[in-house]
Amino acid sequence: ADARLLARAAALLGKADEAAQYNALADQIRDAFNAKFYDAGKGTYGTQTANGCAIYQGLVAEDQRERVVKALEESVLAYGKHFDGGILGSKYVPRALSDNGRAGLVYDMASQTSFPSWGHWLEQGATTLWENWNGEDSRNHIMFGDIVAWFYSALAGIRPDPEQPGFKHVIVEPHAVGDLTWAHGACQTPYGPLSSAWERKD
Repeated sequence: ADARLLARAAALLGKADEAAQYNALADQIRDAFNAKFYDAGKGTYGTQTANGCAIYQGLVAEDQRERVVKALEESVLAYGKHFDGGILGSKYVPRALSDNGRAGLVYDMASQTSFPSWGHWLEQGATTLWENWNGEDSRNHIMFGDIVAWFYSALAGIRPDPEQPGFKHVIVEPHAVGDLTWAHGACQTPYGPLSSAWERKD
């Protein structure tokens, strides 16, 4: 993914040769990664986190993407619509699912109140993010905090355009999912305040 970002940056700067070199490097990294970790027979990299990371980082071959997304979806469903992972997966899994048409499933995961879940923390009286699901360590940690970013990007639908970085252009693509009747999100950008809101009626 970093090589792809470097390729995009080089292209934006008009450095076509460097962009081509970084894209070639990204292809080599993807191929080596898949040769080592992808189970083509099962269409999976293994865990929720592994599948989510591979999807989010663009490491899945395009003709295998839907298989891996399906494997991730099935894993979440098999786990009772719970997230089965740690701090790294808590970034990748929600984004990978939402970016591939499964924002409703992420909402189901995020609104769980049984262990392990963010909602379970609330049921225990949490007013901060904990370091781990069972709450045995720090109870004031950002380790699982990326779900808040998902609220902005998926529920409010505020997304920077990767082709025009720095919020020069914005993609607004909210998801009205589950039993939500409204959402509102706002943030400051270098070009001024940005907000998005929706409400479901009747």
